[in-house]
Amino acid sequence: MEGNVPALFKHNKVEIGQMKIYNKLSLCFIVSIFFGCSQNSKKSTAVKQDSIVQKIAADNSAKKENAQQGGAERAKKWLLLSIARYLKADIGNENDTSIFTKQYLEYKHDAIGRDFDGLTEKQFADKWKSKYNTKFATTNSILIGQQDTIDPKVTRCELKKENADKSLVFGVVIEDADTENKYVHKRDIKVIPSGNTFLIDDILEYD
Repeated sequence: MEGNVPALFKHNKVEIGQMKIYNKLSLCFIVSIFFGCSQNSKKSTAVKQDSIVQKIAADNSAKKENAQQGGAERAKKWLLLSIARYLKADIGNENDTSIFTKQYLEYKHDAIGRDFDGLTEKQFADKWKSKYNTKFATTNSILIGQQDTIDPKVTRCELKKENADKSLVFGVVIEDADTENKYVHKRDIKVIPSGNTFLIDDILEYD
């Protein structure tokens, strides 16, 4: 029966088969192109998203750094003005102590009291060692060790450290001189945020 099939019909069957194969190949080719474009599109989208995330992270980091720098500059200006005002006022005036935390004033009061009938060295260290470095608390007056001053001035004030609790440590030098002597007081002063202003919470005294 097959031998009786016209040659033209056989030829058409071959062409139809070839067309089917061609159509399948074309479909596969189109699918592969679509899939490739889809993958490239996903990659491109992912790259764009990563770029956006990185930009946002960089912007947030820059804003945070600027805020920190701004906070440090504000704290420095406050510290310089506060020290100048304190040194010009009469020591003992209650208003002078408003720039210090209550805890630091109590600590310094105990430090000075060691020269009188206050805590012993051991008692003082045991009481405050968990909060302050008691090795750098002299028995001299608060901020500087002079009872009498001529014209004390801050000659250096530089940020040394910014702590995780947002407190700042400034390296400060206060100088004063009379006709016979020159006084140089080196200090590390810890400043903490307090509402819209700052307070001094520790002073390491190196003389």
